Amino acid sequence: MTQEMSSNLNTPSSSDRPPRSGRQKTSKMERSHSHTLSERFLDLVPRKMMTFGRKATHDDRESERDDDEDMESRRKRETSVMKRWIVCVTVAGLVVSALVLAIVLVSLLSSSKSAGPPEQDTTITDRDRDEDPRVPQDAKGFYDFVVQSLEGAMNDTAHPCDDFYEYACGRWPIHNPPPTGVSRWSNFEELTVTIWDLMQEQLDNVARGEKGSTPKQGNKRRPLLEDANPFIVNLVGVYYSTCENETHLASRGAAPLKEVLAKMDDLYTSKLQELQPLAVFQDMLEYVHHELTVHAFFGWKVEMDNSIKNQMVIELTAPSGDLLPQGTVVDGNKDLIQIYRKYATNLLEIVGTYKNGQAEDEAQVIIDQLKMFHPLSGSPLVNVTNVVQLNDLAPFLDWHKYFNDAFNKVGAFITPTERILSMIQEYLLQLSDKITAEISSNGSQRLYKYLRWQVIQYYSQFLHKEARNAILPLFDGISGENTSELPNFRYRPCIKELEDRLAIPMGYLLLETVKKQLPDRTKVKDIVSTIENMALRIRDTYKVYINSFRWLTKEAKAVLTDKLDHINILVGYPPILDDEHLLQTTYEPLEFERGHLIQNQINLLKFNRERKMRFLRQPASYTEWELLSPMSLISFYVYRRNTLLVPLGGFMHPLYSQDLPEALSYATMGLFISHEIGHAIDFVGRTRDHYGRTNATLWDESTVTDFVQRVLCRVNEYSERYYPVEGLLTIAEVMADDGSIGTAYKTVQRRLQETRFPEPLQEFMRNKGLSPDQLFFLHYAQLFCSASPPGEPLKGIDHYPPHPVRVRATLANTPEFHRVFNCPKGSFMHPVRNQTCDIW
Repeated sequence: MTQEMSSNLNTPSSSDRPPRSGRQKTSKMERSHSHTLSERFLDLVPRKMMTFGRKATHDDRESERDDDEDMESRRKRETSVMKRWIVCVTVAGLVVSALVLAIVLVSLLSSSKSAGPPEQDTTITDRDRDEDPRVPQDAKGFYDFVVQSLEGAMNDTAHPCDDFYEYACGRWPIHNPPPTGVSRWSNFEELTVTIWDLMQEQLDNVARGEKGSTPKQGNKRRPLLEDANPFIVNLVGVYYSTCENETHLASRGAAPLKEVLAKMDDLYTSKLQELQPLAVFQDMLEYVHHELTVHAFFGWKVEMDNSIKNQMVIELTAPSGDLLPQGTVVDGNKDLIQIYRKYATNLLEIVGTYKNGQAEDEAQVIIDQLKMFHPLSGSPLVNVTNVVQLNDLAPFLDWHKYFNDAFNKVGAFITPTERILSMIQEYLLQLSDKITAEISSNGSQRLYKYLRWQVIQYYSQFLHKEARNAILPLFDGISGENTSELPNFRYRPCIKELEDRLAIPMGYLLLETVKKQLPDRTKVKDIVSTIENMALRIRDTYKVYINSFRWLTKEAKAVLTDKLDHINILVGYPPILDDEHLLQTTYEPLEFERGHLIQNQINLLKFNRERKMRFLRQPASYTEWELLSPMSLISFYVYRRNTLLVPLGGFMHPLYSQDLPEALSYATMGLFISHEIGHAIDFVGRTRDHYGRTNATLWDESTVTDFVQRVLCRVNEYSERYYPVEGLLTIAEVMADDGSIGTAYKTVQRRLQETRFPEPLQEFMRNKGLSPDQLFFLHYAQLFCSASPPGEPLKGIDHYPPHPVRVRATLANTPEFHRVFNCPKGSFMHPVRNQTCDIW
């Protein structure tokens, strides 16, 4: 998984990311505190957002585009080659957007195997279990479960060379049908539901003043948060209990938000008496952005500089419209306008209008403003700019005053020549013209009502159920869901808000929970060490793989292998989780009060914003874990820092298990590590040096031309045989897939032959006539087994092809698979290919 692009307009805290591309129209459907399986799942992951890959959680992937003037000539040359469909994106620097399922870990299985040396397989067979105390007493039952899962999913009537996905997963939907109302179901969604339930159970117990639940461990029962830092437990517990207290929320009604709006309205009224309309608009925009942390009209954040090593920079982005992504054309869409007007009217009737006007009239103003501002999307290119240039480009704001109104609060001063990266120069030009024209014609009142509305629609989700549910018809209309069947649905669930906004404290509680559930003498650090070794081995194999590319020049290969030599591999969680004193000191300024959910949310967003603003002058305090919660499931590649993150949430079956032979983990955990390493040399990665800085001269012109031609060939081949590729977002993932499972297999091929498999697995292989190498590919494919309701085809997610397509297309492009299953050339799984389509 690469760095996330999409971001919530109103979430400038730990999930603060640039917006998705305009064509993405799904929202964040999140988990509710409900009781049915389908309801729990639907509230966590929307149909259109279900994928094995990318979050969540920190909802969204940062946008990385090249800003150097030196990149411009190369970008134009590549654009002309990539033809019409590439014009709308930046070839050399558009980051691959993706979604991570936001989950927390249930357990690390019932394992007790200690990590072995890098080249030693320490698997304990069933014959050894009675003699070796590291093997848990229920290991045999776990092995039986694994075999039943493997066998139950397979369709023996299918030939592996005709359709390996059908062979591996053909019967999986029979045993794992989607819950009612869910249009996509897989191992990842199932794990998500289970894990979220566990973490919520812990927080429910904390809210009741307990120390967490006490799941059975053999004959002992251990309190999970008994030894956790009391301050962190209380911090998380106060927010969660206040958020979940529906009785109290109902008793307060809309009053908490009305108080926020009354203060805002009073401020606006006083400004009208003192200032000219444009200055009034600026002051109110500053108030909404910096005090209420709601990004209206545009957004910004402190981000890693994409061309200067270990430096931070202010980065300007267009806002995400959450349900309506920025760039969506509203005018002329009668259905959308009708449902949005009803949503706005209903919510305004609950929380109140400006000066007690008619809700219908104010809703019409909102619609008019939506038509005017929402379609603006600007250019995808990055520009290096500063305050002086912004004042010339977009004079609707005094940019020097605007930035210092924010940064002075954390003791920083922004100079007129401060380096700023802007993804939205063209957008700001259009925005400025429209705002100044609106003020010239109508003054500031219509703009203020629209600004006020941005606050309302975000913070209404922290009121009572009536106000929260006002959004559901709009959500249903856009997402295609039917929330009327889910009485406990909550658009912004409490557990999700905590995982997004308090990722580090929540990661700490997860770590404490995991520690309590591990068998005696097994430590999280042991698992971290094992996976670090796995990643290093795969990286070294990838370097050999790169040197096998016949079309690449010797110089280009050296650049790529040097980059992999310098890749920073971080596994598990940020170091602060091991330092309770530093963790507590970091979060002591954050204050929550029971019974004040909206104020708690405001405090949380401001705390996160100001904490990240300090990175601008303190870059050494920034870590890559700011981009990914340790509770996430799938690994993550950070382009700007050439860093691979492997989070704690992935230390679980079927992604990883210490009870299974380590070699099999290369088919699952190793696969995703290999996939993410592949992003280091994809469209974005190949333009960045080993520090992650943009550099247009890494390859010579002829190599770039050859590369682009091969990409076009692969796009056409993939589209014709498997799934239509629409833009670079999809092809970048295809490129990462292409080398993933083959590299993971080559890393562990020798060890597969030497591995002692538990007896139940040996018997399974004998019965099915499978070699260890064949079991490896079967284990990989079954990770992606998926199901959909009868009569409905499995769907992809945004730019991701459906799971079955990914398995078929990737293995069909993997020579090692062809050899292991002896697939004849010309069969579906071993097609005759145009060699000029080979990229990696």
